[in-house]
Amino acid sequence: MPVDLEKYTYAMALFSQEGGDNPYATTKFKQTCQPLPQVEDKLAYIAEQSAQATLPYPEAGKVLYFKQVDDTAYVVLAAQEDGWAGVSTAMAAAEPVITRNIQLNSSIQHVTFGYAPGDEKQS
Repeated sequence: MPVDLEKYTYAMALFSQEGGDNPYATTKFKQTCQPLPQVEDKLAYIAEQSAQATLPYPEAGKVLYFKQVDDTAYVVLAAQEDGWAGVSTAMAAAEPVITRNIQLNSSIQHVTFGYAPGDEKQS
């Protein structure tokens, strides 16, 4: 997670709306990892914990869909399915953190925020 989460989310919101230099490149991250509980899908858990810590509404960070295909993870969050005014700026801050945490804990090379090809939106 970013050392200063509030500063990071604000900078990413501005970047997503106004452009300029991507603040992710200069963001300092905590160098400690938290132990994982016994969970069925470790990567989906990591995605959800990262999303809930980064998004303004914890329920928005619920992982509705997670699938790994080769070296790509496909993730759909509640925020993507049931957004609010400003969801795009919130996701601009959350997606890089989720991606980073998944990649640090797996051999995943790519994280796509959407359904895997051939899968449909779940009701």
